Amino acid sequence: MNKLGRLLTAMVTPFNAEGALDYRQARALARALLNSGSDGVLLSGTTGESPTLTREEKLRLFAEVKSEVANRGAVVAGTGNYNTRESQELTKEAEKIGVDACLLVVPYYNRPTQQGLYQHFKAIAEVTSLPCIIYNVPSRTVTNISADTVIKLSQINNIVGIKEASGNLEQIAKIIEETKAKRSPEPFAPCYSERSEESRSAQGKLHEEPDNAQDRLREGSGKFLVYSGNDNDTLPILALGGYGVISVASHILGIQIKKMMEKFLNGEVQEAASIHRHLLPLLNTLFVVPNPVPIKYALNYLGFPVGKPRLPLVEPDEEPAQLIRATLARYKIDLPLPSSKQKSKGKSKNAK
Repeated sequence: MNKLGRLLTAMVTPFNAEGALDYRQARALARALLNSGSDGVLLSGTTGESPTLTREEKLRLFAEVKSEVANRGAVVAGTGNYNTRESQELTKEAEKIGVDACLLVVPYYNRPTQQGLYQHFKAIAEVTSLPCIIYNVPSRTVTNISADTVIKLSQINNIVGIKEASGNLEQIAKIIEETKAKRSPEPFAPCYSERSEESRSAQGKLHEEPDNAQDRLREGSGKFLVYSGNDNDTLPILALGGYGVISVASHILGIQIKKMMEKFLNGEVQEAASIHRHLLPLLNTLFVVPNPVPIKYALNYLGFPVGKPRLPLVEPDEEPAQLIRATLARYKIDLPLPSSKQKSKGKSKNAK
């Protein structure tokens, strides 16, 4: 089982021209993401259009990407929904495939109480040995899981973290503060990505142990891991003591987001803040219409085909599409693009 990392990409699900899931392109995208800063990928989340995927598609997607990624990074499977029994069954099947963790969204539509939420997540955790990450996104689910409920759930050994997309920094701070000393050590310590060859060569330490910032990137054993679920909240949540981000923007900005995190963890706060401010316009543009519409449009436009979103989602109208194109042109794109489809849409990887 691979360890989790600080930078996980909530991966889009590629479809072909007929709207069928393109497993070959899913493998290629996962490989490209690991080559551009990501420590792992989340499959069949919001960005992966999980409501439009069949059970069979999800399970094959988990298997195909896990086979491709192997031991290079973590594969987190989105296995939760508003049906506790279905969530249990999909989680058990994902564990058989060999994924590294599961993401469990707060149930939507049926609006459970806080006690119902506790029982829901507890019931899923009890049927698996996988590390479980709660996903709080009240803008989509209507229901917010409270800090008190999360703190109570953190006592369950294999509920190891939360993806927090509420935007409520006070709530997030309470979760971080009141879970930090209540976890016993467990075997799900996050991993780190190696420094770039350039940075390691500059220090003459190509074969030595990681520096202090990278040591901090490996911390987490025994911690309850609080991930930002919104790209524009990543630095504020790190400042509160959060762990990392499950990101949409890391499809195309993975190296830069990783650098921002490393700078912050190494105490270079002003440098981290500068990177964060620089990235904010693109981070916000990637949500100008509901996710994953903008990021899929951006990937297609840049030359990495992932197909259209499935109905009821549709491609962006011309006004938001024009904004996405114009904003992309101002940024370095970290994602390795197919050599036959390189485009001068964004700045080159070597641009400053």
